[in-house]
Amino acid sequence: AMRRCDGKHVVFGEVVSGFEVLDALESMGGSSEDSGSDGVPLVTVRISDCGAYYPFSTPGAGYWYDKPDDGSFTGYSPVFMVRPRVAIVTPTAAVYHKFAELMGPYVAPVSVLVVSSEGEGEKASTNDDQAGVGGAVVAVRKAMELLSKFMVDVVLVAPVYAELVGSTSSCSSSAGIPPSWVEEQRHRLGGETVVRSLEEIFIVAKPIEALSKIRDESWLRRQSSWQLDGVI
Repeated sequence: AMRRCDGKHVVFGEVVSGFEVLDALESMGGSSEDSGSDGVPLVTVRISDCGAYYPFSTPGAGYWYDKPDDGSFTGYSPVFMVRPRVAIVTPTAAVYHKFAELMGPYVAPVSVLVVSSEGEGEKASTNDDQAGVGGAVVAVRKAMELLSKFMVDVVLVAPVYAELVGSTSSCSSSAGIPPSWVEEQRHRLGGETVVRSLEEIFIVAKPIEALSKIRDESWLRRQSSWQLDGVI
């Protein structure tokens, strides 16, 4: 990392659209071989507007795609492709990776592993495995905390933990929706209801059906202005 990356600069990762902007920025950098400037910009480069995140109004993850458009002067129209941020509650890392693999690059996954007193991988499929059940409850509540802070959009739950989803209602609103979500909808959307039930946030699914369930059953299906990645 360069010493000038001090928390104030924009650092580019994978650029999928707008390469001409990056090229213009790169052309402003001095050559350390020629001038000893170590890449210091030759002129001031200021990013005046890089957007802001507002729950339910702007997507939390995604990228700009230059969609071919014959009617456009440039030959394309920029479209923001939304990648839902998905917390995945699973018994093991292997199961999490299976979910992530089958959903492909169309979501931004976050792992929430169930850990019992015996360690990762304890199943909670029977009443006898109390340690595993306790670990699953903790994992589901951790996922609820991520939701409450708007760090994820949806929670995927492996079928083995389906019955535990209701346990989150103890720290949620009467409908099971995080109170912060209810308040944000009231404040920012003027009372319009985007999320109507807990089932639209917590999706119980097997890996093979996870992506289609997110698209068809979650609250994201009502975001008509959002273009989900892979559905264009």
